[in-house]
Amino acid sequence: MTTNDLIRLLRKNQALILAVAFAAATAVFLLTMNARQKFTTKALVSTGVISAFSIENPTSSGKVDRDYTLSELENLIALATAYETMEELSARLLARYLTLDKPQRSWLLPATFELVRELPLEDIPRQLQTLPDEQEVLNLINYYRTREEGNALQSLIYSDEEYFGIEFLQQQIKVYRRGNSDLLEFVYTTTDPIVCKYTLDVLIEIFMRRHAELKKNNTSRIVEYFADAAGESARRLQQAEDALLKFHTENNIINYYEQTRSIAYRKEDLDELSFKEKMVLESSRASLERIEEQLGNRARLAELNAGLIQKREELSRLSTQLAKYDLLGSGQASPAAERQRLGRQLEQVRQDIQGYTQEAFNFDQTPDGIATQNLLDEWLKLMMEAEQSQARLLAIEERQKEFEAIYGQYAPWGSQLKRIEREIGLAEGAYLEHLHSYNQAILHRENTLMASRLKVLDAPFLPQESDGQRLLFILAGFLGGAFLVSATAIGLEFLDNTLKEPRAAALQTGQEVGAALPLLAHKPLKGKKAARQQATLERSAALLAQMARFETLAVDGRPAHILATSTGQLEGKTFVSLQLAETLRKEKKRVLFLYPIQEGPARQSGMLTPAHPDNCPYLMGNDTVQKIQEDGFGWAAAPGRQLSDYDYLVMEMPALLGGWYPVDILRYFHLGLLICRANRAWAGADGQALASLKQALPCPVKLVLNGVQPDTLEAFIGETKL
Repeated sequence: MTTNDLIRLLRKNQALILAVAFAAATAVFLLTMNARQKFTTKALVSTGVISAFSIENPTSSGKVDRDYTLSELENLIALATAYETMEELSARLLARYLTLDKPQRSWLLPATFELVRELPLEDIPRQLQTLPDEQEVLNLINYYRTREEGNALQSLIYSDEEYFGIEFLQQQIKVYRRGNSDLLEFVYTTTDPIVCKYTLDVLIEIFMRRHAELKKNNTSRIVEYFADAAGESARRLQQAEDALLKFHTENNIINYYEQTRSIAYRKEDLDELSFKEKMVLESSRASLERIEEQLGNRARLAELNAGLIQKREELSRLSTQLAKYDLLGSGQASPAAERQRLGRQLEQVRQDIQGYTQEAFNFDQTPDGIATQNLLDEWLKLMMEAEQSQARLLAIEERQKEFEAIYGQYAPWGSQLKRIEREIGLAEGAYLEHLHSYNQAILHRENTLMASRLKVLDAPFLPQESDGQRLLFILAGFLGGAFLVSATAIGLEFLDNTLKEPRAAALQTGQEVGAALPLLAHKPLKGKKAARQQATLERSAALLAQMARFETLAVDGRPAHILATSTGQLEGKTFVSLQLAETLRKEKKRVLFLYPIQEGPARQSGMLTPAHPDNCPYLMGNDTVQKIQEDGFGWAAAPGRQLSDYDYLVMEMPALLGGWYPVDILRYFHLGLLICRANRAWAGADGQALASLKQALPCPVKLVLNGVQPDTLEAFIGETKL
């Protein structure tokens, strides 16, 4: 169906469409005459989801996460319309209006006050309606609302009771997002404008409080978790530090690493000193052996050596004691008198040794010719150096043993200290991490609370006029009635499988449509309608005659034979044939029209043929067929005329499916016209009859559609102008 077809269909049924639409609007008007008017109030709340400042990222570029924004706004809308929110709203409304003892224009209308007094609360104590304090009434309502036993208050709250029922509130309260912003619009509609405004005020208050509690609870749990974690980390850190302090106290450690470094440096110095003293001692011993060999084995020298050995041992003993005092330094206290005594003894031994050596001066020369005095001086010097080196080495070895003991003590302390320090490092890292997370959680909580702080931009207003729903209902009834009729007409049009117009006829029959004639009104028309109908008929007939002329142009000789038939009865064969004949006659063409009749006064076609000399009836039967086969159509010519005097011969034949049909004479025709009514369906039998006709006729067959709606016919013949 094209747009033009749809427009024609609606124009055709416009009277019925308007009648049903007005009837529906009138019915809605009558049904809503006694309905209570409804009032609507609105409020606008800023959520701050997009526009809020972020203290977590104050330098952000303003980019918004679309999915996060949609999710947050959906959560806010769900919270505003949640079941528990409506429960609290219903309880607070009941508490407010049950405390009123008389109508007050600041709270509700008198009619609403009567409805409140008639609420079904029979099994609830009268105390509920006599308490002057709204908070006490609210507590009592919450008590009865949460009881396991059913009561009238529960039935009222969880019903669709106007003003107070949860189902009613959920249906009438709507929350929308305003465009693409982060604003929420609250809309509430009811029959009392004062209650309407107060209800929305209470709802927004409950919504903002529950939202703040929800955000605070969500973030507080995170803050508490990190606070506990930071406290536990601090406790572990304190325990590790206490263990380190105890370790230092018990082992008298001031600074382990400095002390161990000092001990290592001193031990290295001591080892180096020991190595040098050994070198000096070995050198002195080697020199003494060489000098003693040069001095020889004289008896006096032996005595001198024995005395010197004794004194040397004494000198070594005294030197060792003094070396110990010098190496130990101030770490060991030694009285000054003792040091002086040792010094005097050491000096006395030196003098004794000098005395022994003085006697050796008598030996002037060695056997090798070397001066004995020089050798003895050198021997004495080397002997004293060797004894002193030996004494220092003994003191150094004792000190090295002390360092080995210190090393054995400090080595395990280092591992224990490392372990304690690792524990402190881990505990400190965990504490700092948890402390940072705790600070971030606090920052996130404050940012969330600040960013999600709701603000009422437009508070609910007191509606002064009704929302005009009655007018909308009437308009909806009008449009609904019009739509119902239009939809029905369109549906019937789609279900209509009749030929109805040339395009549909060509699709169903598979035959080219040569012409189409309009449907004529049953009652005589007057004025422009009659003129338009006549003009359409004349134009259609002219196109039919034009098609016949074009199809028979190639016919040799005259007249051109045109066959008019149909598959069924009452298809309008006679009407179409007469229109064709009359149109051709108006064009100064001589036309012989043959139409069938039966024996008796009745005509099969059902209509009278106008009297004309060239309109000739014939009896349906084999005699007519035989006559045509023997003599042609000359017998049908008007008196005084020959068949060759005619330009066209139009012969109407009975229906193809009507019984008798003169098949034997079909070979004489030059054009076949199959006439069909537009208000009939094309059946399989029609298709078979058409196929047989096309097989029997030696000429083309054109489909002529009769009784087409004039508005539909314009698409085929063009617009008719008066």
